[in-house]
Amino acid sequence: MFVTILSSDDGLLLSRFQAASRIHSSSERNRYLSVPFDNKRKRNLLYRSVMLWINRGHPMGKRNRMPVPACVVNQIRTNFPSDNYTGYAEYESVSENEDEFTV
Repeated sequence: MFVTILSSDDGLLLSRFQAASRIHSSSERNRYLSVPFDNKRKRNLLYRSVMLWINRGHPMGKRNRMPVPACVVNQIRTNFPSDNYTGYAEYESVSENEDEFTV
């Protein structure tokens, strides 16, 4: 449900301004806000917003990581699909002869 609220236009706008408020340089903040808001940026913002909520407002970082719950990932990918994301693909052998290997 939280992802549904954040995925709304108002929720995305609020999350975007909250993320911008953490940028100290006004020129960087303005550059962040002026970049077109495509699905890739929406997904990234939603992942960050959900993880901030799960982690009670403490940002994730180098020594503070945890996986995004699969239900959240699925809902975000459904709401904001990627043109080039294909998901998991089985390995297909390129060569008939597995001994051939070229760099």
